[in-house]
Amino acid sequence: MAIATVVKTIGASGVFSTVQLWEDGAPTNLVTAERSAAGTFAVAAFQQGEALSFVGSGATGKFLDTDSTAPGNGTYVTYGITAGNPTLNDVVTGGTSGATCILSSSTAIDTGIIWEGQCQNQEFVVAGTVVSIAGSTTSTTAYKHLTTVAGASFRDHADVLTNPLRYNAAVGAALNCTTAAGTCVSLVENNNRISKLQIKASGLLGRALTISGSAAFVYQCIIEGGVISALTSNTTVLFSSAGTVRNCVIIQRGGTADHIIATQTQSPFLYNCTIVAPIGLADQPESIFS
Repeated sequence: MAIATVVKTIGASGVFSTVQLWEDGAPTNLVTAERSAAGTFAVAAFQQGEALSFVGSGATGKFLDTDSTAPGNGTYVTYGITAGNPTLNDVVTGGTSGATCILSSSTAIDTGIIWEGQCQNQEFVVAGTVVSIAGSTTSTTAYKHLTTVAGASFRDHADVLTNPLRYNAAVGAALNCTTAAGTCVSLVENNNRISKLQIKASGLLGRALTISGSAAFVYQCIIEGGVISALTSNTTVLFSSAGTVRNCVIIQRGGTADHIIATQTQSPFLYNCTIVAPIGLADQPESIFS
């Protein structure tokens, strides 16, 4: 079976208004989520994340995606399975919307999904963690990917060739944690991916990124942590498990920071990254890792 990719936009006019709501809307098991052939869409439009009942087999699930605006003539429905095993001619019914469709195949078109969130070109500012990716069962082929809609990354900006490569929400989608000692993005679950985003902890002692799930992959991002202050130092990126960071700029702005990346006892992989601290800090970091 192939893996289905379910794309959801995030932002003011997106399917989800915040990054955390996108995370919360994911199925609990990405490996067993399915996309099945379906038809006879009727009654109303399915609602994002609503509970589904499969009348016939007795299975239950969670609505994720379809190509039909009901009532209409779609060709598939994508769902997370919570119990049972859907079968041919099951009537799929939305618990909130009352929408229905009928499965036209007893075999899923796809088994397992990539739950992809695409941020619109705006700054997502939270006085706390912008997103904690955690709680779903994943694999190397069925995972969550947080990125941007086409053209919304700093990499797509018209001035990309002269971009000074520091956090600037005016040039692309950006995530900003403003609380003191807060973490902007926390990758707890295994196999997740983040790309083409700007990630910043702008509060005192802030940490931009924590990686504690295995096989996390972060690429083509600007990651900036801490602010210039006289307080105790912090780290921009913390690895509590091995992960991979590729083609990223990692910036430490903590005024008394003695390092930029904390690896604890892990052995992360960094490829083609630029790791810096501004020359104007009161104390220059003496090491990249600790």
